[in-house]
Amino acid sequence: MKLVKWLGFFLAVIMLAAACGSPSAPSSAAPSPITPVVDMKDALLTWQNSGMPCEQAVFTLANLSFGPCAGALTELPAERTGHAERLFELTNTYASFTAQTAAGSVSLHGNGRLIAALAEQRAIAEWARLMFQVAQAGRSGASWGLALAWHREGGFAGFCDDVGVYLTGLVIASDCKGFNEQFYLTASQLEQVYGWVDGLKNIDYSYKDPAVVDAMSMTLVLSGAGQEEPSEEDIRSILDFAASLKAQANFASNVDANATEAERTLREYFAAMNSGDYALAAVLYAGPTDMLEDWNPDITNDLAALFERGCKQNGLKCLLPRSVIYGGLDAESNYRFLVEFNNADGSLFIQGPCCGGTEGSSVSVFLYRVAKRESGYVVMDLPPYIP
Repeated sequence: MKLVKWLGFFLAVIMLAAACGSPSAPSSAAPSPITPVVDMKDALLTWQNSGMPCEQAVFTLANLSFGPCAGALTELPAERTGHAERLFELTNTYASFTAQTAAGSVSLHGNGRLIAALAEQRAIAEWARLMFQVAQAGRSGASWGLALAWHREGGFAGFCDDVGVYLTGLVIASDCKGFNEQFYLTASQLEQVYGWVDGLKNIDYSYKDPAVVDAMSMTLVLSGAGQEEPSEEDIRSILDFAASLKAQANFASNVDANATEAERTLREYFAAMNSGDYALAAVLYAGPTDMLEDWNPDITNDLAALFERGCKQNGLKCLLPRSVIYGGLDAESNYRFLVEFNNADGSLFIQGPCCGGTEGSSVSVFLYRVAKRESGYVVMDLPPYIP
């Protein structure tokens, strides 16, 4: 692979315009500044930039008010800005917080139970900043707030895929056959994206297989704000990440009744372990038990008792899921799911290096398999473990 300097960021605009349509036409006239009566007690979200001049945006479900931090604000109804649906989702997902992020300061007045991870706080600030820019300009653009854009075509499978990832966490996946799926990144995925954007310089990359029949070609654009020159390993990681998002979109759009039932069983298993219904959890589990037996040699032929000891004494983290992403079937026809968990306070569970050490990586995404048996669906993996 090699970097190609001629590609340019304009490719991102072309790719994303194809994926999600052309930018909206500018308003016929910019809104006239007024001084609305903005009761901050009614504000669900407030945002302020980190530069000068100081500018702000105040969000309610009905309106978006924006302008200088000290002075007249311009008020636009939600019908013009289109912010109400996402704002409703955010306020019903997360608990209230105030944070200083790379995208400015943000305060969310939420009634959800999740504690927003740092990456999620930034994503909300990025969304508020984008809405401010859209309101200020009177239009939107397909490349506004774009973090990375990926295109793949050719190959024996006849690929023609596009993925656009925005700083807000929005993902738009599409292909030339009319497929179009949109979703938001998880906390762990957001952390990956911000790591690349903040750490690396811009990437303009293009690759094509040698001249063979059905040659595969790929292009990648990253809007980097960092100082590090991207390595081939960095580029490969981002390419793989983008391809995994396209696969995630494909799986999400083709979930059948079996996959739905497998996910329901997995969630029921987590709920049973978390609530202390170990008898039910034992019925829903068919994976290995040797580790539990080694920990508890005094318990024989009693999986429910092993689960209780595992959750209460041995270090199993019997938590509820924060996100569950379907990942298709594995080689043994098990249903695969990538799972994030919540701590008891609603914060993201992160499994640090083993045994209290500081060396090694932290993990927040865990692979789970669900098998289909004659008796029904069963889970094949234990909860995360912290010694």
